[in-house]
Amino acid sequence: MNDRLRAIISKHENVIALIYGLFRGNTTKAGGGNLLKFKGVFRNGISIRVSGYGNKVLIDKGLTRLRDCSLTIRGNNNTIHIGKGCKLNSASLYIEDNGGSIIIGEGTIISGKTHIAVIEGKTISIGSRCLFSANITLRAGDSHSILDKNGKRINPSKDIMIGNHVWVGNTVTILKGTKVKDNSIIATGSILTGKEFPENCIIGGIGGKILKTETDWCAERIPIENQI
Repeated sequence: MNDRLRAIISKHENVIALIYGLFRGNTTKAGGGNLLKFKGVFRNGISIRVSGYGNKVLIDKGLTRLRDCSLTIRGNNNTIHIGKGCKLNSASLYIEDNGGSIIIGEGTIISGKTHIAVIEGKTISIGSRCLFSANITLRAGDSHSILDKNGKRINPSKDIMIGNHVWVGNTVTILKGTKVKDNSIIATGSILTGKEFPENCIIGGIGGKILKTETDWCAERIPIENQI
């Protein structure tokens, strides 16, 4: 896309988004006392459902596109914030209980089926310029209770933090308490379970192991012969 065409689209994105979203099966249901802000965002087959009060769904305009996505909040004082320039396909964002948040930074791409779930006032934050493949799950809690022999619950929910410019491969599960820093890669089929990982590394396997350090990535496929 050349600069002139980009400028034309940016100038008229509100009108384009309105036309694009018309008759596309979008549904929005929210009670009083909630803030929904997504004017000028490309939406195709989107479901936004909010119950409770003091909740916010904020989708920043700026060539942001959501297709076949569902955003659900059940509780009070929760926030879903999607930054400008994001492209989400077949993503399910779900918050239950009070005071939780899902934050997705600018320019992040979710390519295929991804489920992000927050409970008990926790936060899942995803940085800017991340790239998610498909069949990915992020869960800040277990949904049900695990008890010790005295009946005390022993599985509290925890935040998940994904840094900037992180590439998440296909069929990855990221569980509560996990922190992945900038410029890292999570290999296909990995299951991360509550560890903290440094920047510029490749992570893989069950439980999450550091496979390689001092690495980075880019979306472009650079010919190997150019590196010799």
